[in-house]
Amino acid sequence: MRAVGALLLLFGLAISGHVEAADKLDRNAIFELQFRLDQLGYDAGVPDGRAGPRTLAAAAKYADYIGLPHDLSVELLSHATSDAANAEGWTRPDGETDLLVFTDEGSAQLVRVVGWGLIHKSKSEIYLRGYDRDGSKLLGEHFEVTDLEQISDISLKPWTTFGLKIIFPTPPRGERLEIDQSVTAPVVLDDGSVETETNVSQNAFLKAPESTPWFWYRGIEEKADPRLAGDWTMSLGQNGHVLFSRTFTLRSEAADGNAPR
Repeated sequence: MRAVGALLLLFGLAISGHVEAADKLDRNAIFELQFRLDQLGYDAGVPDGRAGPRTLAAAAKYADYIGLPHDLSVELLSHATSDAANAEGWTRPDGETDLLVFTDEGSAQLVRVVGWGLIHKSKSEIYLRGYDRDGSKLLGEHFEVTDLEQISDISLKPWTTFGLKIIFPTPPRGERLEIDQSVTAPVVLDDGSVETETNVSQNAFLKAPESTPWFWYRGIEEKADPRLAGDWTMSLGQNGHVLFSRTFTLRSEAADGNAPR
């Protein structure tokens, strides 16, 4: 009977340990929890997936606020994710914005929006930055940027260029990062009428692009059609969820002689 009792005791401990471990967070989940805590104003530091003293202190403060134990648990992460659902990234102390994204293997990564606005740039040259897993080409552009004015009210002029300045991470070896890029803007149809359309494209990264930071922009051609005046909204997202968005208002100088630059 003693042998059987000892066996049952060991078995029970194993089961208990397994259940406890299942409720603990792995590196990627800790990374996300750190990010969510930062979004909510609990200073967990720059996410790195390691539960250091700063992370534990921030988690404890948040756990006290919502009435949970001081554990890095799935429940705590679920609450933090829900509470931060309407936050647009994490605005860092330097004013830049980090966005939480995941590779196809579930590795947590940060995409950083360094700035946005009116871009003063040179002519672009297309270059091949690599190949996707299916063999399709991944392209990029080389150009010089002399200034980035953080404004959203922009005059509709020939060659006007505006958009976001971004730093993309290098995914872990063998993993793939895909980002949604969407633009909602006025479009002139064949019959001359104007409609607002949303176009969504995906940009894949197997490594960080050579051109870093990366400028994602939209530009007006040599003939600045006044019908393109209006709101242009550029958004970054993943899996259909918008993570960051900025709206630029293009004003036709023909319609407004005092339009901003």
